[in-house]
Amino acid sequence: MRIGLTLKRGTKPILFPALFLVLIKIVEDIIMKEGVLLVNLGTPDKPEVKEIRHFLKHFLADQRVVAMPKAVWLPILYGPILMARPKKVRAAYRKIWTTAGSPLKVYMQQQVAQLQAELPDYQVFEAMSYSQPFLTDVLSEIQTAGIDDLTVVPMYSQYSTTTTMSIYDVVAQFYLKQSNMPTLHFVKDFYQRSGYIDLMATAIEQKLQTQTYDEIILSYHGIPKSYVTKGDPYQAQCEATTALLQTRLPKQTFRTTYQSKFGPNEWLTPALALRCSH
Repeated sequence: MRIGLTLKRGTKPILFPALFLVLIKIVEDIIMKEGVLLVNLGTPDKPEVKEIRHFLKHFLADQRVVAMPKAVWLPILYGPILMARPKKVRAAYRKIWTTAGSPLKVYMQQQVAQLQAELPDYQVFEAMSYSQPFLTDVLSEIQTAGIDDLTVVPMYSQYSTTTTMSIYDVVAQFYLKQSNMPTLHFVKDFYQRSGYIDLMATAIEQKLQTQTYDEIILSYHGIPKSYVTKGDPYQAQCEATTALLQTRLPKQTFRTTYQSKFGPNEWLTPALALRCSH
């Protein structure tokens, strides 16, 4: 079959097969210059001490995560924490690990594939803040691909300076060093979006079909209380999420709790461990 661009000159068509192929390529390039970047926290490559230590070194060195002067914090991090904590948490990582690898990485790859199928006119990328594929490396890949319109989606439904803002930092620092950049769109949060609330409510309703519960405890990752005092909206957004689910499922009783306290500072309460012990 002959493919060509047909132009009219009088009544006789003029065919330009090569030009037509060039135009197809131009149109394809324009379509594929829109991109979506999903960014998550990261994960060790293996549930072993060496890999966990490597991951924690990147994660806990971020001053958005631990807001202490480097001169004070880094000796603590590279001393007792990186020496002791990888061994302490190894069993927990092994417990959740799957034959395909880290659940977070496996689910992330599945989400990227599903989103790419839903958005065929976009290029969908994945990145991690503290493990492979590192965010800076993926931004370089996006730059090389010629993406000129990029939507960055931190995979955190509630905003926090410890998570979402850390991603903004890396993106901003990357493009400060570039001569050109795409049009950028950032998704700050999505806790209040009806689709997100409906998704969680549906999952809860499915569970309620087989068992009843006195209350449903929502466990959010905790942050130091001082961050909230300084203006971080995370706690308010977590509580709003719980309230939206309570409205969506009024016959159930929902409770907000926080988990994963780290270090001596005061963190958000009530703590999950204390709530479950009552």
